[in-house]
Amino acid sequence: MALLAASALLLIGLWIRWPSVTYDGPATQEAYNEFAFDQFAYSDIASLYYRDDLTEKPIPYFDYPLEYPVSTGVFIYFLSLVTNSPAQYFLLSTLALAVCAVWVAVLVGRFPRGKLLFFALSPALALYVNLNWDMWGVLLMVVALYLFTLERDGWAGVTFAAATWTKFFPIVFFPFLLMEAQRRGGRRAAIRFAGTFALASAAINLPVALLAPEGWWHFFSFNAAREEDLNPWVLFLGLEPRDVDSMNALGMATLAAGVTWLLFIQRRTGPQAWPYACAAALALFFFVGKIYSPQYGLWVMAILAAVGVSNALAVAWSATDLLYFFASFVVLGLSQFGAAQGWFYEHAVVPADYLREGMLLVVIGWCIGQMRASAPEP
Repeated sequence: MALLAASALLLIGLWIRWPSVTYDGPATQEAYNEFAFDQFAYSDIASLYYRDDLTEKPIPYFDYPLEYPVSTGVFIYFLSLVTNSPAQYFLLSTLALAVCAVWVAVLVGRFPRGKLLFFALSPALALYVNLNWDMWGVLLMVVALYLFTLERDGWAGVTFAAATWTKFFPIVFFPFLLMEAQRRGGRRAAIRFAGTFALASAAINLPVALLAPEGWWHFFSFNAAREEDLNPWVLFLGLEPRDVDSMNALGMATLAAGVTWLLFIQRRTGPQAWPYACAAALALFFFVGKIYSPQYGLWVMAILAAVGVSNALAVAWSATDLLYFFASFVVLGLSQFGAAQGWFYEHAVVPADYLREGMLLVVIGWCIGQMRASAPEP
């Protein structure tokens, strides 16, 4: 029943963005974006197809710069090779990402405290699965965590590397997984996990880094220089959006301090603490980041489902995520109505961003509470 519910939401997601399939306007990113914003059917998958002219089947990093890590680039390139039109590409991408979502649902139900229904009934499945390629990375993340729960440290290291080099977010899990591997298997287990992660990372990245160094480095340079208008540093400290260097430094410093604190808590608690530490670190990564894209909700939803989120937090997160999605895309659809767009931005988008940041803090707090609850009796 849960998988049927998830499948129904995935079909709703296809219906929401069906205009991206039937679009027959000029084959440019600008024209598609304007059309898709008006139809409330925008997808990065279609937009970047036109931007990068994937009909010609260019090789990412070699033929054009791509702002995603190598595992995502391979996914994009493979799908472009086996399709011949924007509609085919979008439909096949939607199908592949929907299959990833179903596999995530299956795996979430196998975690010791996993809550399959939270994942299967989440509106995020309809809203985000075909918005970007994140579900591919989410699947790899969940596989890596599941293998780690089975103490398959070597294979966990391999899939963790693949997840990291899909969207890079999971890199924050590394110290917690390493500490847990050392705790339960000693130095040999920790070396096995770290070694397989390093070897798999090298296998994924070195061919591109050596043959197309500028293309490989573009992911890092693009994101370091990227500007965004609403984030904690703008909302709470009043920094200007263009002050990206300060935001990068503040984000890295806060993330490092938070991860260190979580490691300290994990060290003092029991073997059940590491999944909550990973979930808290991921939420912290999104909280301090200068950029938050709506589909990041998939990552939070999936890891909360895997660690057994409380029902109250599941409902609160889903409601906040739904509101944030609505605000983010309605404001784009109002682009041709200057005054209305400005009013909506001020009275809907900004409050939705404050609420999203607040809910990420709630997620972090809940995870820390669960970590402390798992501490052994004195």
